[in-house]
Amino acid sequence: MARYHIVSKEVYLDTVRQVPLPTPLQYERFAAHITNVHSWYKHLSLRFGGHFIVFFDPNAGNVYPSQHPKLPFGNDTENYHKAFGHLSYMYVSNARLKRHYSRDDEDTFREGEVNVKITEELLAHTSFVLYPYINHNGFDSIFNAYIDRQHDIQALRKGEYTLPHQDLFLEFMQNYELTETAYNNLSEQETQLLWQPQENQTEGVIETNPAIQNYELLESQTEETYQQLRQIECEKIILALRNLRKYLEELYNH
Repeated sequence: MARYHIVSKEVYLDTVRQVPLPTPLQYERFAAHITNVHSWYKHLSLRFGGHFIVFFDPNAGNVYPSQHPKLPFGNDTENYHKAFGHLSYMYVSNARLKRHYSRDDEDTFREGEVNVKITEELLAHTSFVLYPYINHNGFDSIFNAYIDRQHDIQALRKGEYTLPHQDLFLEFMQNYELTETAYNNLSEQETQLLWQPQENQTEGVIETNPAIQNYELLESQTEETYQQLRQIECEKIILALRNLRKYLEELYNH
C-alpha cells in the first residue's frame, strides 16, 4: 500500500530534481494509460467515487507487473520510463477511505508501505474523484450484480445522495432501462435478425422492422450518454496532469 506524505516545497524539490521532467508526449501517454488500463474501474464506488492522485516520483516504474497492466513498450522499468518518464498515480476505490492507496508500480510485499512525498499545494491540484463510468468496457459496468452497486443505485433512486452531473447520469439510466425493455420485447426471430452477421442479412429487413429500429436507436442513445459521462471523467485526469506539469515546470525553473 501507499500513503502520501506532505512535505515542504524545498524538500519536494530535493526529492524530485534528480530525474528529468516528463515530455509532453509522456504526459499524453500517461493520461491514456490511466483512462484505459483497468477493467476493475467498474468496482469504483458509485456513491463516493474512487480517489486518485497523479504525481512525479523518482521511483516510478522501478517495480512493475510482468504481464498486466500492459505498457506501450513493454513491462519493465526501462520501458515504463520510456513511456511515462517518472509519472505515477495511486488510487483507492472508495473516496471516503483516503488512507491506504494502491499503486501499479510498487512491490508492497518487498517494500511494505510506500510513502509518496508531495506538497499540500500540489495535492490540491493533482487529486480527483473518478466514478465507475470511467470504465472503458461500456455501460454494463454500471449495472452489475455487485451488492454494493445495487445498494448505491437504490439509494440514488430514493434521493439519499446526489452525483455530479446527476441529470446526465439519470438520463443514462433511463436510456439503459428503455433499451433493455426494447430488447426483451423483441421476438425470437427479431433477435436472430439483430445478431445475424451483416453480410448474411437480407437487404432492408432490419431497416424496415420498427421494433429493431427502436432498439437500435435506444442503444445508440444509451451509448451516447455513457460516453458523455466518461468524457467528463477523462477530463479530470487530463486536468490533474496539466496541473502537475505546470507545477513542476515552475518549480524547476524558479
